[in-house]
Amino acid sequence: TAGSGNKIQQTLINTGFNIETVTYNVTPSANSCPGNPTSFTVTVFPVPDAYFTPPSQTICPMQTSNITNNSHVSGATYSWTASGSSVLVTGYSPGSGNLIQQSLNSTSSNIEIVTYHVGPMANGCPGINNNVVVTVDPAPVVSFALCVDTVTTTDAQPIKLKGGNPGN
Repeated sequence: TAGSGNKIQQTLINTGFNIETVTYNVTPSANSCPGNPTSFTVTVFPVPDAYFTPPSQTICPMQTSNITNNSHVSGATYSWTASGSSVLVTGYSPGSGNLIQQSLNSTSSNIEIVTYHVGPMANGCPGINNNVVVTVDPAPVVSFALCVDTVTTTDAQPIKLKGGNPGN
């Protein structure tokens, strides 16, 4: 906004995703005499956001996550921390970069979750943190009752498996 005095002190907010500028035209005066006008330009950087491709992911144990970090602000960089839903999910760690690619493992018979807490930065300005979730499905466990005949031959009947943990 327009003003007067020997100091320009304003809070400038860029709500978009592009670099914007504000130009202040200052005309000095002393003893009722105007001086030469001078312009000052202030660059207002956007606040970077973080979004992900894919927005979440489901993998099997010992597979690698493949999440791309994105921002609407060009030139954004990313760092993250990670947390697991239990001690039975492993392989995650803090990191940085455009890709979250980590080999995750789970020894649980339950679905486990790894949450990555991503912080973007652009033009020296910290951004709005966001989370992305990788679900690690449990590995299937096969069990069956032994046949009465302990010798298996090519003529033996197949063993039919049903049920399962986890289901399906």
